[in-house]
Amino acid sequence: MGIGTTIKKFPVRFFILSVVILLLAGIEVWAYFSPLPGHNWNAKNLKMINVSDSDNFFFSVFGGSDRKAGVFENMIKVIDHDPDILFAISLGDVVHAGNKENYRYVLRQVRDNLGMPLLTTVGSHELSGKGLSLYQDIFGSFYYSFLIGGNCFIILNDSDGQGIDPEQKKWLENQLILSQGYSSRIVFMHTPLFDPRGGPSHECLPEDSSISLLKLFQQYRVTHIFASHIAGFFTGQWQGIPYTVSGGAGATLAGDDPDHYFYHFLKVSIVRGRVDVLARPIAGGERASKNNIIFDVEKVLSIFSLNIVKLALMVFAVGLAAGIYRSGTVRR
Repeated sequence: MGIGTTIKKFPVRFFILSVVILLLAGIEVWAYFSPLPGHNWNAKNLKMINVSDSDNFFFSVFGGSDRKAGVFENMIKVIDHDPDILFAISLGDVVHAGNKENYRYVLRQVRDNLGMPLLTTVGSHELSGKGLSLYQDIFGSFYYSFLIGGNCFIILNDSDGQGIDPEQKKWLENQLILSQGYSSRIVFMHTPLFDPRGGPSHECLPEDSSISLLKLFQQYRVTHIFASHIAGFFTGQWQGIPYTVSGGAGATLAGDDPDHYFYHFLKVSIVRGRVDVLARPIAGGERASKNNIIFDVEKVLSIFSLNIVKLALMVFAVGLAAGIYRSGTVRR
């Protein structure tokens, strides 16, 4: 039976199938042409940072906020209500995958609950989906630096877990050279130089990349390193350089030790170049670990609504087409 004959025999089914195909095409067109949830985010937020005393101020740092929306929302509300904190820095993994729906949901939460500038670092989860191109369209440069008084803030992009490329490394060394006259040099990166848990754990950069960067940080007297990627809290020193690993802003916690695996953000103070870090625990409902993953219903409905509709339409279209084929074969 030819296609024309089949259409004549099953006009209603073909009409419905055509509508479903058009809906699927429309969803794809909307996903491509829909407006970005933000543009040049970091540059705009940098301009909003207002520090009256650059020798004595507070800011917050957090990472790994992509899983449990209730924790993240509660956290940014706590940060917002702290009168000491002037701005916030994310260490990456603000989304589970890099697409517009995810970013739209997260940035709506930020706009609704955080009345202060927020700066971002590229995380490994941002690489999925549309990846770096979408991140750049929304947030701007992958790595950048800024000054607050005599304090130099350096944000790096090591999100691929392999280190930084030669061009970025050259830029980094130049920033460190220029900052030698300042009181502090603070580095923010997603993937840590080394895994603080030791043993078989290797959620860190490869050894050659880590050693190369550490030598650079030692040579130019980096004051503190902030990193994430591991869903927990760890602090210590890497060959004399203080570090803090923070990944407890909503991600599924990587273990059960209450000293390391709890939801938190960092409240950081800088007093005349000295950096002090306090981990502030946050509530967010029942604790989630690797064996107890909890999904936020609102987040699921908000982020995955288009994907669910697409999947449902595709299943319906395939089923309808298969039914038409079978009916045509039987009547042949």
